[in-house]
Amino acid sequence: NTELTFSRPVPDSHGSWERVRVSFPAENQWLHLSLIGELKKACKEVFPVVDYAYTTIPTYPSGQIGFMVCCKDASRNVREPLRSWSREEEERLCRYYNADVHRASFVLPNFARKILDSA
Repeated sequence: NTELTFSRPVPDSHGSWERVRVSFPAENQWLHLSLIGELKKACKEVFPVVDYAYTTIPTYPSGQIGFMVCCKDASRNVREPLRSWSREEEERLCRYYNADVHRASFVLPNFARKILDSA
């Protein structure tokens, strides 16, 4: 049984709070969708930008793991990569990741999108 635990981070006195971007494991949409919805609601109390992404991972139950991606910069679109590389650089630096994989990780099946869009 998975338990949701989330505590609000405390900003430091140097103003770096506005630049905060976080991503952390957020379960599997096939097994824990209601928990993911609760987590998204909790994150939205702290971060103006909150989105759920997932990737395939053969060793995890149902072959997927999700991530809650959060940002304090309300103008930031986390569905777009923060950095851009040429295709050659992507291929040299990353075996799996590329800009298209990044964007696709936020595309959810209808059942999950329906729940998480309302969270």
